[in-house]
Amino acid sequence: MTASDETTTRAGATGIPWRRLSWHFVEMVAAMFIGMAVLGMAARLALALLGHADVLDRLEARVVVMMLSMGTGMTVWMSYRRHRPAGIVEMNVAMLLSFAVLLVPFWVGALPESAVMTGGHVLMLPAMALVLLRRRGEYANSHDTELRKMR
Repeated sequence: MTASDETTTRAGATGIPWRRLSWHFVEMVAAMFIGMAVLGMAARLALALLGHADVLDRLEARVVVMMLSMGTGMTVWMSYRRHRPAGIVEMNVAMLLSFAVLLVPFWVGALPESAVMTGGHVLMLPAMALVLLRRRGEYANSHDTELRKMR
């Protein structure tokens, strides 16, 4: 084991390879933003072509389109990386709940739209990090190792 390998895999008593976990997190966030950009634009275009662009005037509709777009991007990437379905579902739920908890205060007039959008994105990251830590064994192992175990 080289010195860089030790740095990569050493994380105190827990032995969590933080660099690998961090990289997985970055990959998932990147996939979410790519999904949001590509599928979000496609949804806007489709609604405009169907004459229903005004649907996106409502915050709830924008959140749904964004969640579906981001979730699809992340799901595709996690499936490509051979994550188990339960982990994919948990990660999507963490992302969704980050926004859902803010909609209730929005509906009663306690939060403006901008706070829901900003707060949802801010809450999403630690919520996803918690799922990542909960399944750290799955995320910390190299995918080649996981594939060998599955065979």
